[in-house]
Amino acid sequence: MLFDWDRPSAERGLLRAIELKPEHSLAHSWYALLLNVMGQHEAAIARVRIAERLDPENLTIHLSVGRVLCFARRFQEAHERLSATLEMDPGHALTYVWLARNLLALNAPGEALAVAQQGVQVAGRVPILLTWLGLAHAALGHREEAQAIVEQLAEQREGQYVPSCFTMFVLAGLHERDEALAWLDQVLHERSGYVAFSGTDPAWDLLRGDSRFQTSLRKAAFAAT
Repeated sequence: MLFDWDRPSAERGLLRAIELKPEHSLAHSWYALLLNVMGQHEAAIARVRIAERLDPENLTIHLSVGRVLCFARRFQEAHERLSATLEMDPGHALTYVWLARNLLALNAPGEALAVAQQGVQVAGRVPILLTWLGLAHAALGHREEAQAIVEQLAEQREGQYVPSCFTMFVLAGLHERDEALAWLDQVLHERSGYVAFSGTDPAWDLLRGDSRFQTSLRKAAFAAT
């Protein structure tokens, strides 16, 4: 699903996992995300609810419910779930990421910025949090702050792996579409797992309508739906 972008094989593997161990909540959770990828959002929500019933105290499952709802573009429900997830563990960096992502999708960039800033205070200036901090700044018209984050991601790339899609997303948020699409080639070369969600994830909305985006995906043997 994430590296080969092979949906049929991923579905066979996940269904086999569920057959072997029906009570395995993470198998249901990942199958829900695959259903999102395939555009089957109601089925995805139903499936992640099974995971939640199997393991109601699991933070990862709670976060997955929020992710599935966000991919299904049920943003208000996603916000409610992600807010509750943060209450479970106020130190969980990825929950801040998803809250900020979903708030941007709700067209609430000021709130998204506050959440991303809070996440940075909790977890530090890690690349994934910087990305959504940069996107919030870009959505608010704070070009200098967003561009500074593009530069910081470049600096961090010198000492660690930083997914190229992080830079691409911030540049797209700055409406630097040509530059963002130039980064897409590297994203595809890395076989980024984010590409699997390119047909449904709101983070890709600023690029998805560009014919060059679809052409690049076709050349990479990936068909976004």
